[in-house]
Order: sequence, then C-alpha cells, then structure tokens
Amino acid sequence: MNRTNRLLLCGLLSFWFGIASFPPSIGVAGNEEQSQQVYTLDELRTRETTTALLDRADEMIGTRKGKLKKAKKEDDDDLEDDLEDELEILEYARSELKAASKSSASERIVFETNSYADRILQTVEKPIEAEFLPNPGAILKNLVLGSLMGQGAPRQAKAIDQPIGRKAAERESAYLHHPENADFYTFEELAALSPVEIAALDINPDNPNWYDRESFRNLGPDPVTHFERFMARGMTNALREDDDLKPGETYDPQQARKVLFLEEIYHSATSPKSHVEDAYGVEWKLKWGDEVAVEPVSGSLYLLAGAKMTDLTFTNGFGPDDMILILLDPEDAEEEREDADEAEKQFPTTVDELVASVMDLYKFPLEPYLHSHGTITEANIDRLLRNLPANGKKKYRKEKLIGRKWVAFRESSVELDTKGFVRRHDGSRVSDYVAVHDRASRGTYMFDIWISNRDAKSGNNKAYFIKEPDGKDMEIADYREGHHDLGLSLGSMWSAGAANKLATGTDFLRRGLFGRPRFQQTAIFRPAAWDAATWSDCRWISEHLAGISESRLRGAVARSGWPDFVQETMAYKLLRRRDQIASLFGVSTETSRSGLTPPSIAISLRDSAEIRTAERRYGLEPGSLAVELQQSGIGPGHVESVVVNGDLVACEKSALIRLLTRQRYPSGLSSRYRRSGDREADCLRPE
Repeated sequence: MNRTNRLLLCGLLSFWFGIASFPPSIGVAGNEEQSQQVYTLDELRTRETTTALLDRADEMIGTRKGKLKKAKKEDDDDLEDDLEDELEILEYARSELKAASKSSASERIVFETNSYADRILQTVEKPIEAEFLPNPGAILKNLVLGSLMGQGAPRQAKAIDQPIGRKAAERESAYLHHPENADFYTFEELAALSPVEIAALDINPDNPNWYDRESFRNLGPDPVTHFERFMARGMTNALREDDDLKPGETYDPQQARKVLFLEEIYHSATSPKSHVEDAYGVEWKLKWGDEVAVEPVSGSLYLLAGAKMTDLTFTNGFGPDDMILILLDPEDAEEEREDADEAEKQFPTTVDELVASVMDLYKFPLEPYLHSHGTITEANIDRLLRNLPANGKKKYRKEKLIGRKWVAFRESSVELDTKGFVRRHDGSRVSDYVAVHDRASRGTYMFDIWISNRDAKSGNNKAYFIKEPDGKDMEIADYREGHHDLGLSLGSMWSAGAANKLATGTDFLRRGLFGRPRFQQTAIFRPAAWDAATWSDCRWISEHLAGISESRLRGAVARSGWPDFVQETMAYKLLRRRDQIASLFGVSTETSRSGLTPPSIAISLRDSAEIRTAERRYGLEPGSLAVELQQSGIGPGHVESVVVNGDLVACEKSALIRLLTRQRYPSGLSSRYRRSGDREADCLRPE
C-alpha cells in the first residue's frame, strides 16, 4: 500500500472512530484530557484560595497518615513507601501554602503558590496515567491531520509594534514578571504593549519550569555541565546522609555507571529497558534501541534552551571498557521469581536468558547490540572490573562477584534514578489550567517542534521535588518541572535519531492554504499549552533557541557517540531548523547571519594505508573495511561519499556506513531501527 492510500485509509478510520469526540477547548489536534478547573485566575490570586488549599492539604495528609498506619500493621512495604512519598510531597505543599498565607506575602507569592500548590495536590489526588497512546480517534487525527497539514504556528499580529488591546491581552500569559513591582503583569497593562514588547517580557525567576534570562546567564558558560554538577552534588549529599559515602568522598555519576548490576527486565512502553544499580546501590534505567543515542542529545538541548530540570542520561560507549553489566546471581534471581509476576518482570542470570527476556517482553532482537560476554574469573576480574569503585556496597566487592555472568554492549544508554536527592513524580501537566496560562509551558511548543519531539504528553512532563540536607535527613526544599523521556526525537514518528528524516527548508516549514505558517510534522500528542501559545510566546522561546551557540549545540550532539559525519549532519539539520524558527519570529541567530551550507562529506579510501586509517578512526575491526570494499567490488582509488547535500548516504551505497552499522551502531545510521514493520536497520537485514 503506497503512502497516499495509507493516508486515505487513515482518514476514513479517523471519521469512523469519531472526530467530533474531542474537547473543543483543546483544539483540532488536541487529545489530552485537561485537569478539572477548580479555580479561576482571579480566585488563584486570593488568600481565600490559599486557605482552602491549605485545608485540603491538611485533610489529605490526615487521610494518608491513617492509611500509612494501617499499611505498617499489614506489613505492606510497597504501599508504605508510596504513602510516605505522598506525605513528603503534601507536607512540602502545606509548608509553601503556610508561608503564602502570612500577611507579609506579596500578591505574586499568593498567586504563584496557589497555582502550583493546586497542581501538586491534584497530582497526589489523581496521578497522571502513563498512557502509551491517546484514544484511537485522537491518534488518527494527530497522525493524519499532522501528516497532511502539519502543526500551525501562531499568526503574526498585523502590527507587531502597536498595542494589542484588551481582547488579545487576555490570550497572553498570566504569569509574566513585572520587574518594577515584582508582581505579574495584569491584562490591562499587557493591553497597552505591542507583541514585540510582550515577547521581551520575562517569566518569574521562581518559575519551576524555565530560567528567566538573568538567572540563566548566572549559570555560567555551560548549562549542561552546571546541571551535571548540581546532580552530582545532590547525590553525594543523599549518599552521605544514608552512610553510603564517607565524609569527603564524592559521587560521580559518569564514573559510577561504568559497572552496573542487573536487577530485572521489566515491561514498560515500547523501548526495551531494565532496572540496574551501581556499586553504591544507586538505581539506573538501562535502555537499548533507537533512543539510546538520542535522549542525551535532546536532554542537553533542552537544558541549553533554558529548562531547569530533566533526567540525567548518558549514552554508553562501545564494549566493556566503558560499561559492563553484571547479571543476577542465580540464587537471588530464584528468590525474585518466586515473588514476581514474570509476565511483567524477568530476572536473567545468563546472556541467553537476557536475550530471551527482552524478546519476550518487547519483541526486540538484542543480539545485534551485544558486544561481548562471559564469566567473571580470578584471571579476568581485575581487567573487567577495573572501574568498580573500591568503596561500594559490600555485596558488590570484587571477591563476591567471581562466577557471575557479565555482558557488554555496542549501543546502550542509562538514566540516573535520583530519588535520594530528587523525588520525581507525575504532575507537571501540559494541558491543565496552569499550563495554558504559563509562558514556559506554552513556549516549549517551539522547542518540541525544533527537536521533533513526537511524544510531548503530560506523562512525559514531570514534577521534580529537590531535596537538601536538613539535619540528619534530606528534606524537600525546591519544586521544579521539566520534560522527561525525550527519546522519541530528532527523527520520524517511527525512528528516533534519524537525521535524514529531520526535515529542513519547505519540507519543515511552509505556508498553509490560508497563509498560516505550518510545521510539516506529526505528533502523537498535542498539548493544550501548544494551542494557547501566542506569537509573543513563540518569539520569546525563539530567542532562547537562538542563544544556543553553534559550539554548544555541537557539544550536545556529540553526546550521542555517533561518528563525526553523522554528528555533522545532525548538527546542520538542528541549526537549519532553529534558524527557520527564529526567522519566522523575526529573531537573528549566529548561523543565520553567517549562512549555512548543507554538508557533503567524503572519506578517502584510495589505498590500504587510508583504509587502515579509516578503520582506526571509526573503531572498526582491523582489516574488515578492506574486506567489505573488496566484496563490494570496489578497487583502489576509491573516495566514498557518506554525506551528500546534508543527507547521509544510504547504507546500500556506502561500505563504511554499512560496516559501522553492523559492528558499532545496530540502531542504524542512514537507516534506523523502526518501531513498526521491519524493526531492524536496513544494514542489518540478511542479504
């Protein structure tokens, strides 16, 4: 079935499932259920609402204390942990509401506290369900209409230098910071400003989602490094509080992830993943598939654009020199199996069991991702576990690991679980009442479009409660929000990290039938905050994107671990798309001023010396490229094109790309692992 017929079929099905069933307030492509609107904007500004929220928090705390007492009597450890988490969050919300109820609290503090405390209470009352997909009608609408029409950008005002008036002002954010009186702008004040002037306004420094301009500048020259150091310091404090680190010792996530211990393979969503922990007992999520090189890039770009919080992720390097996974001890695995439902969790102790578990739970072929494996022995332990911390938990000391099975991978990634320092929780909705009135939430529309994030649902936008030492314990001291699980980005709906699918030019942005600019890409979810975004919101975020230097952007792309020519291709696509967004909203960028030329890259393989140089440069097995060229009928004097006019050459036409996919990048380079149909990259298919 060709593309046209598929679209026609999808269109008919979308009407069959009922196009008219969506909330009209969310828009034509919206599909997320909005939280119940309890308060109006005027009510959120009142101290009466603060009192009502405080009473509600007290009631919820009392209810959960009663449930906790019962759970302890019944030895229900899981329920006990959940209730203690909820109580910690509720008590933080109550403390913030108490501070806002004081007569000395400003009107801004009252409005802001009411807004986010209500959000926090809602998420404890009714957590966001981690739905994999919207309802059938919504996904068909999003995919079909998104494919045919794209995502519309807010229309530019006819006169961007003239006052917008009261009616238009009511569509602007209610949380724009007034520097003169430390309050939020009123709609009357906004009505007297032009769209450009409103775009120049900033968010409040206390906004949990995004940095205001001054705070962002104060982070220093590298926001990503600042974030990593912030996370490392916090984890160090948490481990010291639990006596897992001695005074003076520090926790380095980048080093700690190099030796990991499998806990379980579990089923969740579509990407194959497992729970693992490091030698200090800190938990991580280990993943395989097309997202492993993408999420660290997307997360870094998110931080560079001005976000306050996301997950700390790393792309693991190649083989055991960078990361080694030690499988479960057979006795421990047997105990776990007795207590677990193997339909959702499995506990492999050998590589064969690991491969079978991933296939059983995800239908994912793990074999291409395996680099090497074996058994830990006295002869190899010092070499294999040279990165194992000497001061980790006793059960992970070298002498206790002899006889355990180990495995290393060609491609994988890890995400740090920071619960000792940051309690991550569902709750930072992108379609609720706060989101649709908040510039930071609305502005992420252009960020998600820029990186082609197809999965911008509320379940992937988290509440982060930051804990700091307070005497003997770590207590919640700050509240932040941010994107989570940015893996389905930088590519197509079906393949993440697919540079050739990351459109530029008119394939990315064009004028629609009625002259409205439209971004030509689909999205599984379309948050209500996107529909609420105004031209001024989008210009504001465009300035943030324009402020990312080319060198910083390339540094973010380098976190993928991809070959240099793939990084060059992806960097060009991101810069080009960023410049198109900036130009649409009248913003200049470093590269738009100097101009961008689509890269074309060729690798000289004229003789055996140049072939050996290419093998060393790209980490290929010695002699393998020469054999690949010979088997392809390519003789001396060959210069191989790998990038032509900004696109990677198809693996069928490049011996180098073909070999790199087979030896080092099983998720693919010019072609990628796909989430539907034939899942393997083209270069991995049997010839």
